[in-house]
Amino acid sequence: MAWLPLCLAAAVALPPGLGATFAAAKRPELVTVPMATLGTGAGEALEAWDIVKEALARSKEVLSVSVALQKARHDFLVGPAREQVKDCSGSPDCLKEIGAALGADVLVTGFVTPAKVSLVAVEVATGRVVGESESPPELAKADLASRANAASRLLIASMGGAPAPSALLEDPEPEPLRPGPDPPPVVGEGDLKGFDEAPPEPTPADPNADPVISGVAPEPLPDVKNPMQGRLRIAPDQLRGVSEIQVDGGTAPFSGDGSVEWAGAPGDHTLVAVSADGTRLRRNVFLEPGSVTNVVLDFPELGGSPPPPPPGRGGEGESVITKWWFWTSVGAAVAAGATVAAVLVGGTKGGPSFPDETGAITGTY
Repeated sequence: MAWLPLCLAAAVALPPGLGATFAAAKRPELVTVPMATLGTGAGEALEAWDIVKEALARSKEVLSVSVALQKARHDFLVGPAREQVKDCSGSPDCLKEIGAALGADVLVTGFVTPAKVSLVAVEVATGRVVGESESPPELAKADLASRANAASRLLIASMGGAPAPSALLEDPEPEPLRPGPDPPPVVGEGDLKGFDEAPPEPTPADPNADPVISGVAPEPLPDVKNPMQGRLRIAPDQLRGVSEIQVDGGTAPFSGDGSVEWAGAPGDHTLVAVSADGTRLRRNVFLEPGSVTNVVLDFPELGGSPPPPPPGRGGEGESVITKWWFWTSVGAAVAAGATVAAVLVGGTKGGPSFPDETGAITGTY
């Protein structure tokens, strides 16, 4: 990434007077970088890029942004910046670096898949996501232009309330002082009534009080999910008897409810589930940006039935082989030791005996 600023300086020079324009307008520069593709070609990404950047340019007054840098950096955006966006895999910190190298204040990019267009806007100064959108599911089979236009409209709506970067806000004009009501008359010491004693100290708040009952609603936690990443989830009922889950070689932790959730770059990932008896189950999981994929492990049920016995005679004439198989397989944890010992003793109070070299097994129980 270190080469990016040098490449920018050599590739495109700012046109004369552009710096003065920025100083006068003091509007944040919004730059749209071509989207990464997932299951589609580069042509679809460039087509979606043209639609999105034109929609944002038409809404620059609504968003209070400038798109002058977008035109100045056009050639660079089509080439190196587009390749860098692919490597970012939707990471806001990575997109922040690209935006800083471009000299932008807000960077817009996204993903294009065969079924949807996903967009995200990142404030370069902080790496904060200030807008996100994706085309509605009902447009999954529509043409690319319809999906890109829908995603653009939703992105503009989500950015409508986002404040401009604080460093670029103009100094507000101070409001003129307005005449207020006449000050209250000065009260003499003898005019005070009812205040001979100091007012009581306020009752300290109970730290264990329920915030809802006490009338103070808790602040909602911020949503830290990255809209450019895909997520996988394994429900608790799929994890019975499973001791470890690995994704791409790393261990995915279990959550408080017994499930496993993992987020990463869109695309193919390798999931390995390890059962308590050491059995390993491998799955390839495909993640889409902004979507949750529920994974079904299909592990064989642990503690199932024992394997079928060897063929033998049934009824009264049941062979000793069948009886021996029954006692060793059904005895389980409690009787297994004693039963197997009795079988291996061979002539002591029943059990099989081996009288000759033909392999015939006889005995009584």
